[in-house]
Amino acid sequence: MTKMTKDEKATVEELRRQGYGYQKIANMMGISRSTIKSHLTRRTAPNGVVYCRQCRRIVPQMSGRKKKLYCNDKCRMDWWNSHRNQVSTESYQTFTCSCCGEEFLALPSSGRKYCSRECYIDGWFWHG
Repeated sequence: MTKMTKDEKATVEELRRQGYGYQKIANMMGISRSTIKSHLTRRTAPNGVVYCRQCRRIVPQMSGRKKKLYCNDKCRMDWWNSHRNQVSTESYQTFTCSCCGEEFLALPSSGRKYCSRECYIDGWFWHG
């Protein structure tokens, strides 16, 4: 990865605010697209300020907590809905519902035992 100067970083950020895409900025600046994208998606201001991935507003952080990437749930959902191709579904596994015996997909760390809310209620309250 090429190291960008402060002036180049400022120019890249200004071009992005003007609405230019990663490839267009890369072509204009003579820097690789991946360097531009990496800088814009991972950038943190020198004083530790993090900018929302969706709207570029400052995201308040709480010490001792995981770093927040979005300023609110709406921005988070908007970003994920517009970047669905970046969401990996390969990690889902097939599980069998403890109540009805049907198979369902879930993330391996989710600890889900039931395929639906109805099976959860039946399994927990009526068969438990």
